[in-house]
Amino acid sequence: MTERVNKLKDNKFAIAIQLADWKRKVTQEWDNIKVLDIRVPNRNEQLISIGKTYKGEVDLEVGELSPEDIGVELVVAEHKDDKLKVLSKKQSSH
Repeated sequence: MTERVNKLKDNKFAIAIQLADWKRKVTQEWDNIKVLDIRVPNRNEQLISIGKTYKGEVDLEVGELSPEDIGVELVVAEHKDDKLKVLSKKQSSH
């Protein structure tokens, strides 16, 4: 934690200022992000199993954000007994 704090303080808080600017930009553009298309394997055509590799694609409209400003997280979950259990997560950034 101390190392992280020192890094944020370096160069007159340059990294902290950059981070605050990025957060402000993302917050302002958040409502402009739109999911245009999601392509995932069809569960009706094949059995989806944990541990196997599948390809999925997401097309987004990101407003004034750049691809470097965003990421996508895939969450695999099971709905059982009126509860949602997360089985796996995977993050991707451009």
